[in-house]
Order: sequence, then C-alpha cells, then structure tokens
Amino acid sequence: MPWYSSILRLVVPWWQSPVHVPDAARSLLHNYSGIAEDQIEQHVTTFREKAWSINPYPCVGMCMFLRPTLHFAKVDNEYEQILNRVKGGERVLDVGCAMAQDLRTLAADGAPTENMFGTDITQEFWEASFDLFCDRSRMQATFIKSDIFDDHSPLVRDYENSFDILICGDFFHLFNFESQVQAAIRCVRLSRARPGTTIIGKQIGALPPMTISTGFSSKAHMYLHDESSFRKMWTEVEEQTQTRWDVRVRTVAFGEESFWSPSQAFAWMGEARCGIEFVIVRL
Repeated sequence: MPWYSSILRLVVPWWQSPVHVPDAARSLLHNYSGIAEDQIEQHVTTFREKAWSINPYPCVGMCMFLRPTLHFAKVDNEYEQILNRVKGGERVLDVGCAMAQDLRTLAADGAPTENMFGTDITQEFWEASFDLFCDRSRMQATFIKSDIFDDHSPLVRDYENSFDILICGDFFHLFNFESQVQAAIRCVRLSRARPGTTIIGKQIGALPPMTISTGFSSKAHMYLHDESSFRKMWTEVEEQTQTRWDVRVRTVAFGEESFWSPSQAFAWMGEARCGIEFVIVRL
C-alpha cells in the first residue's frame, strides 16, 4: 500500500463518498456477480478500499470501474455488433484494463471469455477484480502485464496483429499528445491488419483541448482532446502506420447521458471538461 493513500483521500477531489453505483453496474453486479441488491454498495465500498491501497488513481476514487466503456456503445448500437463478433470467435483486447469491467460486460451477455484479453501495467488491479466480480472460476480471459511503450514486452512480442477489437477506455488521456500518438500506433500494430478491425473507447476531453498536469509529478502531463484534435492525432497515426481508418468521435457534456452522470461526479475537473467517445474502424 502506498504510504500516502490513506491521507490522500482527505485532500484529493476524486475521492467521492459515498460511492455512486450506476444502474447498469448495479445490474451487472447483481445478475452476473450474484451480489444481493442490498449488499451492492457495501461490496463496492469494500472493494474500492482495496483498489485504492493498490494505487490511488482518480479512476479508483471515482469508481470508474463501474462505468464500462461499452455502455456508451449500447446507446449507439455498436455493442450488439461487438458482442456478436466476440461470440463468433473474434478476439477482444481491453487496453489499460485495470479491473476489466468491459470484459465482464461482454461475459455477462454470453461472450466466451476465452476470446478475451486484457493488458495493464498494474497486475494487482486485474487480480483484485476477481473479488469485485466474484468470477475467479468463470473468467478465462488472458491477462498480460505490459507497458504499452515497451517494445520488448510480452504484449508486443507475442500479440502483434492479433486482435479484432480493442477497447481503450480512459486510456489515451493518461499521456501527453506525443505519447498518445505512440500508444495509438501500438494499438494499430496489435490489431489485425484487415478491414473492419475496431478500436473503441472513451476518455476525458476538454473544450478547447489542453495539456494539464496529472498532479502526480511535475513532469507528468495529460493532453485532453476535443473532436478536432483527436482526429488530428489519428491522422498522424495513419501517416506513421500507412493505414486508413474511419474515425467517428464526439464530445459529450457531463450529465448529458447516463454514462457521464451525475455531472457532480466530474465537477472537480472544471467547466471546460467533457467526455470523448470514439469508434475507429479500419478501412
């Protein structure tokens, strides 16, 4: 446990109490994980304490592991296509998976977990996720500890040109613009080199786009996109990889849709912040 984690919750705005469990997450925990309705808040509260002790990231304090990326895809009718593709044998990689909530969303709807892969730099998160979702004996996904920027990692060594669908939820925004380009290039290399390969994700954006400090280090910065800057980034990716993609991206105001609600949960980020959602399909 980081020595500062118990103190940090007293001063950072992203530790939100009590926990808010969105309806979709409540359904997942009850129907997939078997948690009694009246025990869900306590179950999540206990789990968050455990996850916070691993690393006190904003995504932990805000319980973003209760907000799967694929939930917005249900609104846009992308989800059924993705679900059917995984059921049909296509392979899905959850990039920066943390608790791998998106893989559980697919599993709950009948997708075979043998076709699922997750990768994260923090192995302790996905190991803890079995306690959150109560599925240690059922979840057969392959998890790979890896740094997305490490050219010699097991992910790069063993899995280039391997995945039909990549989920990048709350991932690219962790880095500055240049590093996001490199991370996206890595995702292209990991994806199958054929039309229809899909990269889907969501993250925090800003209007106008801006670079901000993460607060964890004076040298750590995040670039927050709007639609235009995200497209610019992907144009660079296309040029450097000699590939072509159909890029669909939009900004969403906090509180506008169920995924980004309640808006108060995101208020600490400032008025200029927004959600970014994207679906990118290889041509």
